[in-house]
Amino acid sequence: MGYFKKDTGPKTIFSGRNLQIQVASPEYILAMKLAARRDKDVEDIALLGHELGIKTRDELIEAVKHYFNADLSAAAYQRQKIEEFMDLIIEDGSLVLNDDL
Repeated sequence: MGYFKKDTGPKTIFSGRNLQIQVASPEYILAMKLAARRDKDVEDIALLGHELGIKTRDELIEAVKHYFNADLSAAAYQRQKIEEFMDLIIEDGSLVLNDDL
């Protein structure tokens, strides 16, 4: 079993006789970007969080935790790294969205 569970909410954007194209749900993309902890994803994470109505660290964790195979509360190292990364996008307890987005 991999690091992530299967996306439970992909959207089918095309379905043909021999081809089906799906895109990942916003929550799944958010989870992948949080797990990757890349500086270049900070604005994407903030934008996805804004689109999903997420305003706090707890809401952010709640939105993505079911996609991780490891229990985030038990996987101390991974949780610590994700929370350190979230410090970049959470200010005074609220999700920060750059006005330029």
